[in-house]
Order: sequence, then structure tokens, then C-alpha cells
Amino acid sequence: MRILYLAPLLPAPSGSGGKRAIYNHLEDMLGDAAQIDALFVDVDGVGGPGLTEFASLSARVFDRAIPTFGSGIKGKFLAIAALLGSSLPRSLAVVASRQVHNIVVSAMQNKIYDAVIIDHLNAYGMISKVRLAVPVIYVAHNVESEILKHGLEKIPPRSPWRWFARLDLARMRRVENDLLAKAARVVLIGAGDAGHPDMVKVQDKLRIWPELPAPKLQRWTNSGGKNLLFVGSAKYFPNKDAIEWLMEDLVPALLRLDPAIMLHIVGSDAADLGNSRNPTGVTFHGFVTNEQLNDLHVAANLFVCPVVLGSGIKIKLLEAAAYGVPTAATDESLAGMNFLSDFSLRINRADADAAARQIVALLANPAQLKQMSTSATEALGDEISTRISLLDHAREVIGAS
Repeated sequence: MRILYLAPLLPAPSGSGGKRAIYNHLEDMLGDAAQIDALFVDVDGVGGPGLTEFASLSARVFDRAIPTFGSGIKGKFLAIAALLGSSLPRSLAVVASRQVHNIVVSAMQNKIYDAVIIDHLNAYGMISKVRLAVPVIYVAHNVESEILKHGLEKIPPRSPWRWFARLDLARMRRVENDLLAKAARVVLIGAGDAGHPDMVKVQDKLRIWPELPAPKLQRWTNSGGKNLLFVGSAKYFPNKDAIEWLMEDLVPALLRLDPAIMLHIVGSDAADLGNSRNPTGVTFHGFVTNEQLNDLHVAANLFVCPVVLGSGIKIKLLEAAAYGVPTAATDESLAGMNFLSDFSLRINRADADAAARQIVALLANPAQLKQMSTSATEALGDEISTRISLLDHAREVIGAS
């Protein structure tokens, strides 16, 4: 079996949830006997360091198709022109590489692949205009139009960006439904989106393949401290919304109860939130190395995830479980992860004072923290042991075609 695998980001064991998910999926597939030919678009312009861990992978990396908004006046002009002139939403237009398009057209003509795996909707931008002659397996990380809808709701009513956001949302809905219709198999990495109307329409070909990172070599041991940890980039608006609640509501409530508590935020800087320095009780670490990320997880006493916006699963919570870090999270953050939600402290953003009291009480109970850690890690292991290979979905649709 020979598979063409398309991803809109380079894989990485740390960084955004999308990068970590792609990394995990490659780990799973390369443990299989199939031949995988991968095409990536380097959206962030970081090169291919994440690929060095996949020596057996046949991979090619391509530059993004349009520049970033932050790349000067010319970059802003070209990005806006692409947004206005393209039929694709911006996140797909960014990866719509002409080189990739031509490679896939040639591959379809020569019939060298048995199936195509599209890992994340944005990867569809590479081949949206290619007539695919083999089954398509779409690995859906989220309902992307739902995320854009939440983003539109956060834009002030009189902002000129609302018009662009509406246009992008309309395009995303069209493209998302197009791929859902074309795919022979839709694989959701979290159960939380299975009830979405767009997914219900394709429930006959919908399968849940839970995102499950392997347990980490470095494991949590309670230091007895009072360090909270959140991981996420404020450039992604659901994370920004969560960080703002942490800084403005939860941390002040925590400090009133215990001034020794400290919140550590990884993946964002104070400047991303419009601050010139770290607020009291908060330390921003920005982007960190994999080794530093490991150390911060192991040193944390509790991982907090108050995300309520967006779609899909929160991979940061799964990663925390892989380290064995006890978690406190909102119901929205835990959606689609039933095995983990039983071993997490539930917090409600509507009452920061109550959430603070829950967290302070939990930090003072090392036996409960240890039990939460052990239970979550064991549950993660049980889930991994019963999950089929991602490539088994490809085998099923190839056998049926």
C-alpha cells in the first residue's frame, strides 16, 4: 500500500496543537508497513527540524503560497489581494502551493498511489482543484467553520475586519462541505464534534480515531509547590480568550487566597496580550524548546485549561495527561475526551472565585493530585492499547473501492 500524505504544517512534538497532532499521526503511521510519501507546507518558515525524527519518511517541504500579514507593506498587500481574489478561505489559500498541485496531478495520472490522506482541512488547499482518482481519507482536527464563526463573534461590530471574516467564513463552509462530500472516510480525532450538523450529514463514513499521544519519558512527580501551567499561543483566539480570563479573573482570585501561587504560560509572551511586563502572579515563557517544555510540565503542580471557544479536542490536555500532570479544565475543553474528563477538576469560568477555591483546595491535597495523575495516565494507556492504526482506515476504504 502506497499513501500520499498531505499536511499544512510541519510536525513538531511541541508548538501548536495541529503540529503536535501531525507529529503523533506520523509516529503512528510510520510504525506500519505501508509506504508514506508526505508533502508539507512550511507555513511558519521554520524549515524541517521536526522531520529529522522521521528518517524513514519520504517527505518534501514547500514554502507557503502567500506571505504573512507581518511581512511588510508588500506582504500585507499580497495577502489581502489573495484573500479577495481566491475562492479559498485564507488558511487554505496560504498552503495552495502550485508545485504541490502539479506533483499531485502527475501522481494521479500515473496512478502510483492507493489513497490520499488529508491531515487537517487546511491541507485541502494544496489539491482542492485536483481530480483525485483514489480514495480520500480526511483526518478532521476540528469543524473549521465553527472556529471561524466564534472568531467572527469576537470582532467588534463596527470593525472593517468583520466583512473579511464573513467572507472567509462563507468560503470555509463551502470548502469544508466539499471535502466532507468527497472523502471516502472522515476520521475525527475527537468525539466532541461528531454531533455537529456537518458531521451528522456524513455519519455513514464518519469514524472516531481519538488523538492519543504516547506517554512521555519524563513524568510528573508532585513537588509540593503551587505552580500552574497553561500552554497555548495567544495568536489563536480561543487561547487568547482563555489567557485573558486567567490573567484578569482567575489569577487575582487565586492570589487573594494564596499569594504564593504562580501561573506559567508557555507559547505566548506578555506582548501578545498587550502587556509590557508580566502581571503579578504570571510568568510568560514564550516559545520554548522541547526540553524546556518537558521540564515545565514535570515541575507544574496543576495544568489549567479554561478554553471555551473553538472546536475539536484540546491536545494540550492530552499532552498533560501523557506527562501525568493533573488537570483543571472547563467542560468545553474536555469535550470529546470522556476517558480524561473523569480524572480532571471541572472549573466554570462564570465563577472565578469558586474555581480559585477549588484549585487551592486541590493543591493542598497531594493524595488527590497523585490519584488524578495515576488514573489519567492509566486511562490514556488503556485507550492507546485498543485504538487501531490510522492506516487501517485507509486499508478499509481501499478494500471497499
